Amino acid sequence: MEPDWLNDAAKGFTTAASAWLHTAPVPAELTAEFQTDSPDSTWQRYRKLVGLRKQHPALWQAPFELLQHGATHIVIGRGDLVVAANLGTSPVALPALRVAHVLFESTSGALTVVDGAPQLAAESTVVTRRPAQ
Repeated sequence: MEPDWLNDAAKGFTTAASAWLHTAPVPAELTAEFQTDSPDSTWQRYRKLVGLRKQHPALWQAPFELLQHGATHIVIGRGDLVVAANLGTSPVALPALRVAHVLFESTSGALTVVDGAPQLAAESTVVTRRPAQ
């Protein structure tokens, strides 16, 4: 692994005896050194999301289509993709995602089906592909 974001005093940003820019202490599990080996880590999710952006240019090229919104959530369409974000502290029902294929989840199990209705977990985001028309 390249020497950056390590679990040391300088976080791998310098080899000097003292860094000119100090960083606050963080738990080891929040460093890239730790997260690169953890499949559900923030680091791995960002890698997957960047790869998804490369694989699906519609995420940034297709016109923005507002599909649903509420006080704590939003669902947008971009081409054949749907992005749903729940910023609230409770799950939200999203009937529009009933037959969607999940491409990305910000947390494992973010999109579940409860009593036949899709629900997006609190504080979660999913990117899905719409079914072919």
